[in-house]
Amino acid sequence: MREKKVPELGATHVVNPQNESVEDEVMKITGTSVHYSLETTSLPTVIREAVDCLTFCGTCGIPGASPFGTQVSLDVIHLMTAGRTVRGIVEGDSIPDLFIQELIEHYLHGRFPFDGLVRYYPFSEINRAIADSEAGRVIKPIFRYSE
Repeated sequence: MREKKVPELGATHVVNPQNESVEDEVMKITGTSVHYSLETTSLPTVIREAVDCLTFCGTCGIPGASPFGTQVSLDVIHLMTAGRTVRGIVEGDSIPDLFIQELIEHYLHGRFPFDGLVRYYPFSEINRAIADSEAGRVIKPIFRYSE
């Protein structure tokens, strides 16, 4: 589902980690490593891939929330010899009064297709929403408490 959906959300390339090496594909697509990566799954193996794709002084941002106690294995030499950074991001690290207005402007101009990122569920279907999110059928489930 996600592979089919990402182009309509603005993605120019799609990498399926089950079929190809993320690092190799990023190198093919960009011709080099990347200055920034944003890891949103909170899965240790994906965090590692996002860091491994970084160039000199590159930064990997992690806005996701892994379960407490989650450990990530990183190649320390890869990290330190090129000044790479891994940075946790809390609630977007933005100023909401400015950022929300900017997102609305992008949405109004067709540059942020928010509608394609969300699906609404009655609260009674919380288990289905979780299953859909984990299976990649929805990016952001939103619950309605009354319908």
